[in-house]
Amino acid sequence: MSKAICGIYCVKSLDTGHAYVGLSVNIHSRFKDHAKQARRGDSNVLYRAIRKYGIDRFEFSVLEECKESELAEKEAEWVEKLQSHKDGYNMTPGGNFPPARDPVIARKISVSRTGYKTPKDVCLRMSENFKAIGIRPSPEAIALAAEHNRGRPRSAETLRKISEAHKRSWRSGNRKPSSRKLKEFCPSGHPYSGANLYVSPDGARCCRTCSRMKNLQYKQKLKMERRSRRAGTGMIQTEMQL
Repeated sequence: MSKAICGIYCVKSLDTGHAYVGLSVNIHSRFKDHAKQARRGDSNVLYRAIRKYGIDRFEFSVLEECKESELAEKEAEWVEKLQSHKDGYNMTPGGNFPPARDPVIARKISVSRTGYKTPKDVCLRMSENFKAIGIRPSPEAIALAAEHNRGRPRSAETLRKISEAHKRSWRSGNRKPSSRKLKEFCPSGHPYSGANLYVSPDGARCCRTCSRMKNLQYKQKLKMERRSRRAGTGMIQTEMQL
């Protein structure tokens, strides 16, 4: 992983020569953000130019590395030097880097959003918008999310929702093949194939041989119970006659 660079950077068009000067505590990450926001359809003049000419027609470079406390001052100097505000993509003269947030305020915001859940209709619209413009999570983001969720206990409500979703997928026939290899034999060693395989309405695979054996055992149990009750009734009648 490359080291985060704090400083001033430039995004320059190879077709028009116009430039954009920005600041960031992590310049390489900021470059990726610019490309992502352009694909997303943001109306900023820089993003409109990237969509018009193509991301390959822009040059990304680091102008100067500096301390975080010097970012605002250095940005204003480079905007003035390159004239990127008067004849470029900068919307302001620069130097408007937001100050660090007060820890007390940050704590209040964190507490106020604890337990907040985004409404389902908002999540659905966001998902549709991302699919429409072709944004997909990167393999690194997927791996990071998997590592973060690994070992976390799931609530009863979450397990119920997962179960219902799997059932709907099985019934509709749209269930994706599992990444795990399906078992070929039941716990008793009978094959899950051919006439011995039965798939229940909820998608569970059942062994017909085991089912028949369980039914037979259940019937034998009922027969023994009936015999016991009859034998008990006969003994009671014999005692009464005596």
